[in-house]
Amino acid sequence: MSAEVTTIGLAGQFVTRDLAVALYHQPPLSHLPRHAHAGWSICFVIRGDYQESCGVTARDFGEGDVIVKTAAAIHEDRFGSRGADCLLVELSPRMVQSTGLPCLSDLRGAYRRLSLIKLGMRICRELRLSDNVTPLALEGLTLEVITDLLRFPSPVRLRPPAWLRRARDILESSFPGQTSLQAIASEAGVHPAHLSRVFRRHCGCSVGDFLRNRQVVAAAKRLTESDESLASIAQSLRFADQSHFSRVFKEFKGTTPRQYRLSARKT
Repeated sequence: MSAEVTTIGLAGQFVTRDLAVALYHQPPLSHLPRHAHAGWSICFVIRGDYQESCGVTARDFGEGDVIVKTAAAIHEDRFGSRGADCLLVELSPRMVQSTGLPCLSDLRGAYRRLSLIKLGMRICRELRLSDNVTPLALEGLTLEVITDLLRFPSPVRLRPPAWLRRARDILESSFPGQTSLQAIASEAGVHPAHLSRVFRRHCGCSVGDFLRNRQVVAAAKRLTESDESLASIAQSLRFADQSHFSRVFKEFKGTTPRQYRLSARKT
């Protein structure tokens, strides 16, 4: 379903007439020359970062970003010093038309929210399982992704209230247990219930999941860049214990901390 795409580090693939799903391990400092995808595409950045150029416009994407493109959008990619793991989902024009929704083309752009990240990890898990249920599961998960995109517009397209930036600043400097919803709301000058509603609308997740995701991202960085023990990472990032660390990490990344470290070192 792709046109003129150089296959670098293909780690898993599933292809039917209407749906193609592939996981790529892109090496550090690698380059994908100008190319386009024949179908509507969704790229999940699972790990690492890269810069995408479309004509004279360049944008940087990193772990947790989800990029939606319409068919035949020409672009090129340059990967950073860590390389990147990218999950690419492509839908044929026929599959897009079969949804019966005329507004899919309006979804193009970049998204960053937990609900999409979790769906991406579930798709990765199905690629690893690769059994007789995989075709049905991947089609269902792809439709869940489309539903999520349609139901919750991209935060980029909504103008958040000024106080939400202050609330996010507090959260981005905190881990679970270091602050409370009441304290954040008080600092932002709004009611806690209002904070929760508006935060979910713009960020695509609850305040609690936002903090847990910050823990997991910090843990993933240590797992790939150090030999620090799992117990030490769990303690320093304020997980209850190593078991809690493994459980939360797997929920967000689809794999255990130990497996994540081994996989990162293989690439």
